[in-house]
Amino acid sequence: MDDPRKPAAVIFDMNGVIVDDEALHARAFVEVMRRHGFELTQDYFVANCMGRTDEEGFANLGAVFSAALDVPRLIREKAAIYASLVAGEGRHHAYPGVIDFIKRCAEHYKLALVSSALASEVRETLAEFGVADRFAVIVAAEDVAHGKPHPEPYLLAAQKLGVAPAACVVIEDTPAGIQSAKSAGMMAIGVANTHPKADLAAADRIVTTVEETGLLDNPQRDA
Repeated sequence: MDDPRKPAAVIFDMNGVIVDDEALHARAFVEVMRRHGFELTQDYFVANCMGRTDEEGFANLGAVFSAALDVPRLIREKAAIYASLVAGEGRHHAYPGVIDFIKRCAEHYKLALVSSALASEVRETLAEFGVADRFAVIVAAEDVAHGKPHPEPYLLAAQKLGVAPAACVVIEDTPAGIQSAKSAGMMAIGVANTHPKADLAAADRIVTTVEETGLLDNPQRDA
């Protein structure tokens, strides 16, 4: 690691870091909005929804379209559309090397996962990849009052881990996630899976794959 701090915990985002499904979430948002008479562009999705909880995404879109959206209903509809898209794919797709990386990190660090996805989606995805038991703590959309970019999700993860925020390293793929981690007082590593490196400039370090994080070059603790 380039940073002089010795991390005790590594906290992963899920969508865009572990699972390559941001395009499916985008399609689900676009479809549910279309069904209700709104045309959602990719730019609007990225600016208002990506890296955020579905609740906050739809709330943002309500403001963008000056519409009183039934957010709980849209969340349910979007979840169903997303599930059908995953079923059409046959399975979730992990980024190359990330599952083995998680397993190796678990031998040296406390691990947590902080996701803006629904808890049901998180559980299904981690179980499919066989790494659910590697994470001591999972924070999903329903667990917080304020999602990313607010620091609450990462602060809650640190509290549940019993680790000081300054001893946590976060791996994120979105500007909202990086802002959340930095506001929580954590080191943030941006992995350029879904955004160009220029969009991740607020991160302490930017990489193209999780293997480049250096977390396994000189691990700090044994399991």
